[in-house]
Amino acid sequence: MTEMNLVLYILLAAVAAILYLLRKIYVLEYYILDTHRRVGGQPRKSKKTINRRKR
Repeated sequence: MTEMNLVLYILLAAVAAILYLLRKIYVLEYYILDTHRRVGGQPRKSKKTINRRKR
């Protein structure tokens, strides 16, 4: 029983860490896009158009 609890705790910790990292990455990406938009002075566009413009 204690081993099962340990496994569950490890799984929960792993899921929490992954969610935390994903949120951090998302916030960072959003912040970078926001600053880029403010500097460029044009509305935010979808990733497709951004990638197309780069090429």
